[in-house]
Amino acid sequence: MSSKGRYFAITNTKVEWFEKAKRGEIDVWHFPPGKRPKVGQLQEGDPIVFLSYADEGCEFLGEAEFVEAREVSYEEFNREYKERALEVEKAPFPKPGERCWIMVLRNFREYERKVKKRESPFSNIPIIGLNPFTERYWEKLELLRRMASTPLTISVKEYILKKLTDMSPRKFEYFISHLLQIMGFEVEQTGSTRDGGVDIKGMLFTDITSIRLKVQVKRWRDNVGSEVVRNLRGALDQTLGEGGVIITTSDFTKDAYEEAERRGARKIDLINGERLVELILKYYDKLDDEYKEIFRLRRKPLYEQFEVV
Repeated sequence: MSSKGRYFAITNTKVEWFEKAKRGEIDVWHFPPGKRPKVGQLQEGDPIVFLSYADEGCEFLGEAEFVEAREVSYEEFNREYKERALEVEKAPFPKPGERCWIMVLRNFREYERKVKKRESPFSNIPIIGLNPFTERYWEKLELLRRMASTPLTISVKEYILKKLTDMSPRKFEYFISHLLQIMGFEVEQTGSTRDGGVDIKGMLFTDITSIRLKVQVKRWRDNVGSEVVRNLRGALDQTLGEGGVIITTSDFTKDAYEEAERRGARKIDLINGERLVELILKYYDKLDDEYKEIFRLRRKPLYEQFEVV
């Protein structure tokens, strides 16, 4: 397909919508009454690339071909398109007397592997709703397709987590303290005193207030349970308004997540391994050289993605 004069679009969607479309159950994307899709100069056969919502992992799911976009009446929608569309909270079906826009698609194709937004060649391009992109992005689309069809040789996430778990417990505490300092906290490691299991105390000063934190770090492979959450909560000084954070290289059990959000109790923030990696990559450029030497990452040119060197 020639890129000259052609357009394509990328859209946020729920995984459920894409899965149903892939199975051939729906092929109509409808918009709330009064909302017009920004389809620009899309022509029949142009690709629509599907990006999942952030709460679904924010991954590129696959593609479909654009057929048409048009405004229809309530009667026409019910007669020709309702059974081919999926109603969602943010896009309810039109009511009598209302008109809405619909977009018809065909030939849904799932990518062989999902590519996360932050790893893609579109990582620095705002993608909200449906957007027209001119042919200057065509090479990025082709690169995304190649990424989706290429097996991932090494996951940066898994690589970083392995580097973290290879650290000694003390080294890991020092690193988390350093990361908190980069984020703006003044930190104090509790050392051997072990104040209720607390490893690090932090204080963040702003122009109008201050934030006190007690942090517990777990360089674990097994998931952290609810008892750890309760123990940290018990170590907080409520009179000082202290907050509690648990940071782990693994994850948390279902009971731990529920305990952290338990109604009537002080909330405990939980940072699992995936979120920790995101923070490391976000602040990577500010890390001390000794830690950069451990992780040995570099940013790839043109877009925000890391690779192992």
